[in-house]
Parts: sequence; C-alpha cells; structure tokens
Amino acid sequence: MIDPNREQRFLGDWLADRDEPCPVCGYNLRACTAPQCPECGGALKLAVSMEDPSPGGWLLAVIACALAAGFDLIASLIYLVMMLWIAIVQGPLPASAVPMVMLMLASVLVPGVLCAIGLVLLLRKRKRWRTAPPVVRWKRGVAVLLAVFIPHALIGASWLSILLAQ
Repeated sequence: MIDPNREQRFLGDWLADRDEPCPVCGYNLRACTAPQCPECGGALKLAVSMEDPSPGGWLLAVIACALAAGFDLIASLIYLVMMLWIAIVQGPLPASAVPMVMLMLASVLVPGVLCAIGLVLLLRKRKRWRTAPPVVRWKRGVAVLLAVFIPHALIGASWLSILLAQ
C-alpha cells in the first residue's frame, strides 16, 4: 500500500514548477501542494495515463462493421423467410429464377458474414489499436469504414440498376 503522504509529496513535487490544469475546472495548479484543487476542490492524484485515450477510430470501425453486419444478416433472414413463404403459398420457384434468387441472397449474406468476422477481429485486436498513435487509429477506422461502405454501395447500386431495368 502506498503512503498517502508520500503520494501527496510526489504530487507537490510534480506541480512545484509545472503549469498543469485542473482536470475539472482548468485552474493552473502550479505550486499546489494539497491533494485537491484550490479553485474547485476537485480531488487530485498523480497518475500515468495515455496521451490520447480516445477510442474514436476503433469505435468508427466497430460501428461500421456492426451496422453493416446487422443490416445484412437481418435482410438475409427476411429474404429467406419471404422466399420460403412464396414457395409455400405459390409453390416452388421456377428453375430459371433460382440462380437470381441465390445471387441476391449471397449478395447480402456474404458481406454480412464478412462484416461480422471483421467485428470479431476488431474486438479481439482492440489493445493493438489503442497502442497505435491517434492519427494511425483514425486512418484505420476510416479505412474500415470505406472497406465496408464501398462494397455495400456497389452491391446496392447494381441491384438498383437491375430492378430499374426490368
């Protein structure tokens, strides 16, 4: 156990000749010897922390993968239920329609599975993301967002052009 007086001395030594703002109110703590801010009374302690602990880039990548995987997998499920319902009510699909139905299902299911795999990898590699510099974290996050968005946009645009052409 660390002696509180020793911690207070370390804090006082650190602040003796440094301009450090209070994390609560921003007051300059230079020469402060007490373990609380003289301005707002907020508790102070000397600690080691990350320069920029923001999970922004990683969170951007996680949200992109999670939204895409969720949408794609639910759309696949709805599509499968719809095809089963049509098969039950109207009978089996004509053989000529089966390739198009399978292609449509695959074009939603495959990206959904890939995004779900990407999400699992992101969750497992979070520590590796946190240790990278902030600029690298954001570049990775934007790269994942684009890697998710561009294929989805292309697939959606191609299906839209097929539907509009009919």
